[in-house]
Amino acid sequence: MAIFMYAVRESFTSSNSLSTSPSFIIHDVKLYAFNVSTTTATLTSTLQITISCENKQGDHGIHFDKIDVYTAYKKQQITPPIALPPRYLGSSDVALWSPYLNGTEVPLSPYLASSLAQDVTAGVVLINVMVTGRMRLKEGFVSRRYRLKVDCLTYITFGNKNNSSNVVGSAVKHPFENWCR
Repeated sequence: MAIFMYAVRESFTSSNSLSTSPSFIIHDVKLYAFNVSTTTATLTSTLQITISCENKQGDHGIHFDKIDVYTAYKKQQITPPIALPPRYLGSSDVALWSPYLNGTEVPLSPYLASSLAQDVTAGVVLINVMVTGRMRLKEGFVSRRYRLKVDCLTYITFGNKNNSSNVVGSAVKHPFENWCR
C-alpha cells in the first residue's frame, strides 16, 4: 500500500508580544509503521519528521532552552515527546531537526480508535506534529522568556494518489515544504 503525505500551509505565532515570530517549516515525513487496532484500542506508529526553524527577529537572538516534539491525533498525543537539544539561533540562522517519533501500543479511547480506523479506511488521516517548549528572545543585554507551541498539520493519505510517494527502504516518504502554525 503506497502512502501519500502532504501538509497544510499555516502561519506560526508563538506569542502576541513577538513582532516577528520564528518560522517553523515541516519538510518531510517518513512513515515506517502505522497500525491501529480497534479490538485493543491501541496505535503503533513509527515516523521520522524533518522540521526547521528560521530566526526572523533581525537583531535578536533566540535561545531554545527546551524543545519537545510529538504527534497527536484529534488532540490526543499518540507518540511520547522526544527532547531536541537546546539551540541558539542568531539573526537569520536556521536550525534543522530530524527526530524519530515512535509510539508502541499507545492506548486510545474506543471512540478515537474507531475514528482513526475509519480515517485510515477512508484514506486520509490528519496528524498534528507538535513542537513545544521554552525559548528566550535576547536583545542586547535584555532577555525575555516565551512559551513555544507549534502545530504542523500533516495529512497522511493511504493509497495511491498520483504516485507522489517515494518508497525509501522500509519507509514511505513524501517531501513537502509547508509552514506550521
